Amino acid sequence: MKITRKIEAGRVTSFWISYNGNWEFTLEDGSEVTCKVSEEVLRDVAKALNKEIGKQDEKAMEAAREKVVAQLEAEAADAAEELQDEVI
Repeated sequence: MKITRKIEAGRVTSFWISYNGNWEFTLEDGSEVTCKVSEEVLRDVAKALNKEIGKQDEKAMEAAREKVVAQLEAEAADAAEELQDEVI
């Protein structure tokens, strides 16, 4: 595929694949971009998207795990302090 022109189109607000396989993007300013895409490119994009989504999911899961661990450690420290206060 040869790209002969680059455009700054803005943020995509919606996307769908039409019955004939064209990709149709609607941009935040209401304009539309339509691209003809082969099955091979569609499959390549799907692989790349799935890989990127997997990476983002892993990062989100790690951040959530770290938050839970920190919260549990704080609760355990508070409980230990309360227990120590009761003993004294």
